[in-house]
Amino acid sequence: MSLARLKSSAGRVGQSSLARNTLWMLVSQGVRLLLQSVYFVIIARALGPEEYGRFVGAAAIVAILSPFASFGGAIFSSRTYPETEPYLMSTGAMLCS
Repeated sequence: MSLARLKSSAGRVGQSSLARNTLWMLVSQGVRLLLQSVYFVIIARALGPEEYGRFVGAAAIVAILSPFASFGGAIFSSRTYPETEPYLMSTGAMLCS
């Protein structure tokens, strides 16, 4: 493949919104990974082995349980409260979002 043909292909890919968005996502994921690595190294050095283990354990538990945090509260509040107490509907929606 010649250099001119390679440049032409790269130019066409650069015009595609899919390619640009994919590149932005790739760069953002790389930056996030780099920052997270630096963050955890700093935390590990500051806390020491035992406290860092507790911190990572707590972070893992939060990460595992966070998808289950609402327990269907939005569905329950929208089904139960609108007829009787309309102000609770907005409160339930705010808490579950």
